[in-house]
Amino acid sequence: MKLDWRGKISSHRSNSDQFWPASTVDRQSGDLWACFYDTSGDSNGKRAWFTCALSRDGRRWSAPARVAATPSSTDALWEDARLYGFEDEIAFGGYVSVAAADGLAHPLWIDTSGSGGRDEEVDSATLRATDLTRRAGG
Repeated sequence: MKLDWRGKISSHRSNSDQFWPASTVDRQSGDLWACFYDTSGDSNGKRAWFTCALSRDGRRWSAPARVAATPSSTDALWEDARLYGFEDEIAFGGYVSVAAADGLAHPLWIDTSGSGGRDEEVDSATLRATDLTRRAGG
């Protein structure tokens, strides 16, 4: 496999972290979706919002859009992964996902915002490709 290009999805500040990515291609449109946790906006890196971006060519990306209304605790996310690995027995262990078709993306992520990070839920959203490309001016 030949690597054609390597670059960032967006220009994040150097003091933020992006982790646990998930990606997919919309077969109908050819759009590439990438979703991940992002600590941009929290100078301490203790809160991460699940975020998605869209690309038509894999080189130029829309501005990342937060899909989580509230941030998750990075400590709770990493502790869950440490305790349970990335294999789920009684916790989610770091799994995130995104599916896309017909110009819509459906990301799934772990939300630890309730009860001080002690409760976990799986959240979902629906994103329209046209909304992200408009934000990027594309």
